Amino acid sequence: KYPILYKFAKFIYKNYINIIGETRVLPDFILCGAPRCGTTSIYEGLSEHPDIFSAKVKEIYFFDGNFHRGENWYRYHFPLKLKKFVIKKILRKKFVTGEATPFYLIHPHAAQRIKKMNSKTKLIVILRNPIDRAYSHFSSAIKNGKENFSFEEAIKEEENRIKGEMEKMIDDESYYSSEIYYKRAYFLQGLYYNDLNKWMKIFPKNQFLILKSEDLFSKPSEIFRQTQDFLNIPEIILDEFKTVRKGIYKNKSISSKTRKSLSDFFKPYNEELYSLIGVNL
Repeated sequence: KYPILYKFAKFIYKNYINIIGETRVLPDFILCGAPRCGTTSIYEGLSEHPDIFSAKVKEIYFFDGNFHRGENWYRYHFPLKLKKFVIKKILRKKFVTGEATPFYLIHPHAAQRIKKMNSKTKLIVILRNPIDRAYSHFSSAIKNGKENFSFEEAIKEEENRIKGEMEKMIDDESYYSSEIYYKRAYFLQGLYYNDLNKWMKIFPKNQFLILKSEDLFSKPSEIFRQTQDFLNIPEIILDEFKTVRKGIYKNKSISSKTRKSLSDFFKPYNEELYSLIGVNL
């Protein structure tokens, strides 16, 4: 309605972000995957640590969907450089900040983008049994009105439903596939070996912490101890571990026949994963 006013406001905002962004730090760590595995729960738990200073929002989606906004837009989400200086140099305390966007893991350009901008970033990956991850993803899509198929129909038709989407993202860095990210890639996002193998050709293995989702919920104290050690911050014991965004679904069961079929499908990928990371999950 007011195009000139809109352009002026956009100009002011862009310049404001550029100025503010230059005064802020880049993250020390990124929780980069995988979706439906507990990234929100572990990030919220870490945020309670006195030496961790959270980003403005947990999921920034910069290295996938918002990369065109530029580095200063990304920096805008993190604490001031001055704050880091005061805490580290004057108060002599630890200072760690980070974000958690679990969809980075599957994005074909995210790893290279992170490497180019901040090559020393520590990378935390939390993985879940891919069958349970797929069903949780599917159930979330049902709950949000994005899926009409049964689980068996959805996994049978997945290849056809997302055909060409990953190729488009590879060829066009500005293309962002909602089909893969939010709707139909139940199988694809559980092929962890395919993604981690690419990331580990870009970053050294010692920059990764690979966690098991099931362990996070069965023995959270141990997982938080590992994570704090990885981030080189003093260990604290959480008063209470809270499960965040826990799915509540009407139908929680997968038929034994479907589970057996999926287990056979994922087995060779999982074996390659265990060989790659040196841990049998």
